[in-house]
Amino acid sequence: MILETRCISCHGGEKTKAGLDLSTRELILKGGESDGPAIVPGHPETSPLFLQITHKEDPGMPKTESKLPDGIIDEFRRWIEAGAPLEGKLSQAQKVSNRMDEWAMFKPVVRPAVPAVKDAAFVRNPIDAFILHEQEARGLHPRPEAPKQVLLRRVTIDLIGLPPTPEEMRAFEVDASPNAYEKVVDRLLADPRYGEGWGRHWLDIWRYSDSYQIGFSSYWGGAHAWRWRDWVVENLNKDTGYDQIVLQMLAGDELAPTDPDALRATGFVVRNISSDSLEGQQAMVEHTSKAFLGVTMNCARCHDHKFDPFTQKEYYGFCSIFAPAEQHPDPIPGKANVKADSIDRIYDAKPKELAMLNKEAIDPCVPAALGGGKLVIQPVQVPAWSSKPSRRPYAIQDALKASQQTIDTARKALAEGKAEQIAELKARVAAAEAHDAAFKAVLKVEEMEDAGKGKDAPEWVAAAKAATHAQREEEVTQNEVTVELSRAALTKAEAAQAAAVAGTPSAESPAPAGAGKAAKEVAAKAGGVAEAEKALVNAQGRLNGPPRNDDLSP
Repeated sequence: MILETRCISCHGGEKTKAGLDLSTRELILKGGESDGPAIVPGHPETSPLFLQITHKEDPGMPKTESKLPDGIIDEFRRWIEAGAPLEGKLSQAQKVSNRMDEWAMFKPVVRPAVPAVKDAAFVRNPIDAFILHEQEARGLHPRPEAPKQVLLRRVTIDLIGLPPTPEEMRAFEVDASPNAYEKVVDRLLADPRYGEGWGRHWLDIWRYSDSYQIGFSSYWGGAHAWRWRDWVVENLNKDTGYDQIVLQMLAGDELAPTDPDALRATGFVVRNISSDSLEGQQAMVEHTSKAFLGVTMNCARCHDHKFDPFTQKEYYGFCSIFAPAEQHPDPIPGKANVKADSIDRIYDAKPKELAMLNKEAIDPCVPAALGGGKLVIQPVQVPAWSSKPSRRPYAIQDALKASQQTIDTARKALAEGKAEQIAELKARVAAAEAHDAAFKAVLKVEEMEDAGKGKDAPEWVAAAKAATHAQREEEVTQNEVTVELSRAALTKAEAAQAAAVAGTPSAESPAPAGAGKAAKEVAAKAGGVAEAEKALVNAQGRLNGPPRNDDLSP
C-alpha cells in the first residue's frame, strides 16, 4: 500500500512532519497542522492528500521527489473511493510504538500482589515474600541470619561508610532487646556521616565537582559549588524527601526566592548551565534526563531518537524549559565581594526565551512517552531583587559599608602619605568619594523603580539625570588617579634615564641600564601620560556635556 511504502517514514513512523500522522485511519481523518482531514472517504477529488500526490496542489508528494507512477496513484484513488478502509496500525508505525512496550519504564507503575509462600514464618515484610517465592520456585532455601558481628558491620559500612568501633560492636552484642537492630539503624541515620557518605554517591550522579580554577569561575559549577554540596549532605541528614530535593535543585529560585539556604540547591543547574545558552540547555536536558529519568536523550538533539520514543522536537521543547535560566552569584550577608564568597545560583534572566529548531521557536514540553506534552507556564511572583541579587537589602547595606571603608582607607593613606604621593592620594580620596556618591544616586533611582515609579515620571527623570552626572564625576576622578599614576611612573623613568646617562645607580635604577634603553622607557611612560590625559579630557567633556537619551538608565 502506498501509505506503507512511500508515506509513513515521514508521517507516522520515525517522524510526523507537519503534524500529519498517517499510521491509523483515525489519525488520517484528523489531519495535520492544516485544517481538515487528509482524506475524505469516498471522494478522492476533494482529498488534500490525493491532490498533493497527483501534484495538483503544493507541495507535491512525496516531497522533493518525482510524481508517483500512474498505477500507484490509481490504486490510491480506488482505495479512497472504497471509503479508505484501514484496520489497526500500519506495520512500520507499529514498530515505533512498540518501543514503548519494550521499556518497562514507560509503562504505568502498578503495585504487584504479594505472592504466597510455603514458609510464611520467614516473611517479615513483603520484600521477603517476593525473594522467598522465587527461591522456593527454584528449590532454594534462604541463608541463615547473619551473626550479630556481621550484621552490624554490614549496616554500619552501608550507612556511614565506616566499620563499627569495638565499643559499638560490644554494645550491640549484649543488647538482647527485640529492636536492637532498629536502634542501631536509627543511630546511624542520625549520624552526620550518613549524609556525607551517601551524599558522595548522589553527587556523583548529579556531577558535582569543585572548580579547579582559582577565584571566581563558573567552570564546573562555580568557585563556590561546595555550598551546593553541603546543601545535599545537610538535606540527606534532615531526611528531606527525594521529591523535594529534586524540586529544589531544579526550581529552588522560584520555590523559595528569598531563602539563601534553598538557593544553594540550584547548584545542580549552575553545574550544567554555561555561558553558551544552547550548550547549557543541552547539558541540562542530558543530565536531567540521566540523573532523574534514567534515559539518555542526546540522540534526539540531531534527529528523532532511533530507539527510544523521543522526537527531535520534543528534545528542543525540553531544552526550552531551561532556556530562561542563567547563573548569578548571590552575595552573602556581611561579605560584599561576591568573588571572594557567594552563593552560585540560577534565576530566570530571560523568561520568554525558547530553544530554536531550524529557526523555529519550540514551546516548552515534556516528551509524550514520559507522560508530558505542552506545558502551561504559570507566572511566579518573585521579589525584584531575585534577578538582581545586588539589590537585596543586606547586599546594599554591605556595599555602602564597603564604600565608606574605602573612603576611610584613602583618607588615612592621605594623612600618612609622603610629600611626593600627595597628588595621587588626593586623587584616590576624590575617586572613593565620587564612587560613593554615584552609588547612592543610582540606589535612589532603583528605589523609585521598586516603588512603581516609571521612567516617564518627572521624579525618576530628575533622579536618573543626577545619577548620570554622579557617574560621570566618578569617571573623571578615576581618570585623574590614572593620570597621577602615569605621571609618577614617568618621573621614575626620567630619574632612571638621568642615572643611566651619568653612569651612576639611583633608587629607581640600582644597576643602571644603557642610555638608549632608558630613553625608550621614558618615551613609553610619556606616551602613557598623554593617553591618560586624553582620557581625562574626554571624561571631563562628557561630564560638562548634555545628557544623551541612553544616559537616563543608570
